[in-house]
Amino acid sequence: MSAPCVFDIYVAEGFVLTEFAGVVEVIRLANRINANRLFEWNVRSAQGGTVTASSAVTVETTPLPQRPDADYLFVLGNTDPACPALSLGKALANYTSRQARVVLLSEAAARYISETQGDPGSHTTHWENRTVLMERLGPFDTKATLAVESGSIITCAGMG
Repeated sequence: MSAPCVFDIYVAEGFVLTEFAGVVEVIRLANRINANRLFEWNVRSAQGGTVTASSAVTVETTPLPQRPDADYLFVLGNTDPACPALSLGKALANYTSRQARVVLLSEAAARYISETQGDPGSHTTHWENRTVLMERLGPFDTKATLAVESGSIITCAGMG
């Protein structure tokens, strides 16, 4: 049996519970229907401890590691695209330098697009966040798709 695929799921205050459930429940159910444990996951935050969703549900987290060993990092969106806790430049580099795939959902994708000032056409985000970005950065075009892969970074519309 090969080692399970490991997912780190990053949450910040006000995270979207449907995005959390959409990630965790899919990998939990995949483990349930398979004879072997295929996946493991860790719930992460900047400092560790209890983090509250926009729906008032709380989850316990551990801090993002300096030397991550996960295969994937999912960064969930929240109610504020300007949320400082979604500014993860060095942490994202820690994951991608170890060949992990990084998946940024909704507001996390918007924060990444605004901070990297890269080609917005190689990314996507939720339509509400796209409008805010256009007000801040001027006219630009993001992909009108649910997800866009650009190297080891995948940006997603999220919220679905």
